[in-house]
Amino acid sequence: MSKFDISESLLKKFAKLIEEAGLTEIEFEEDGRRLRLTKQVTVQAAPPTVVQDFSSVMAGAAPAAAPVPGAAPLAPAAAPAAADGFVVESQMVGTAYARPEPGKPAFVSVGDRVAEGQTLLIVEAMKFMNQVPSPRAGVVKEILFTDGDPVEFGQPLVVLGD
Repeated sequence: MSKFDISESLLKKFAKLIEEAGLTEIEFEEDGRRLRLTKQVTVQAAPPTVVQDFSSVMAGAAPAAAPVPGAAPLAPAAAPAAADGFVVESQMVGTAYARPEPGKPAFVSVGDRVAEGQTLLIVEAMKFMNQVPSPRAGVVKEILFTDGDPVEFGQPLVVLGD
């Protein structure tokens, strides 16, 4: 592999661009050679939200929180919704998508059996696609969002049953 010949001033320009644009990473390609610069980010995850009173979430009582760019996907909070199953909530504000890309099949449908960790949907926040994994194995009982609609922090997205 050949060495990428790059000047210190160009590196400084890239670093300044990363800082000014609020980016965590930038990639540059020229003549088949690629350079990727990454800014080290410290992320502090909030504890998962557990809903005791399902009606308060539906009334919009959950606080809003901004997503952290570059953060790894968070495990979704799951809370019992009476005897009907476990509710998987959004851990960020963004846009929910049921499928990996337009024209592709949905990650899950009502009645599907899912494994713990299996992707249920994605939430796009600030151009980052955040996978929402299943917190446990079970059957998808309800899908509570519409593909492409905005979602709020703490909003119920999927109900899982046994």
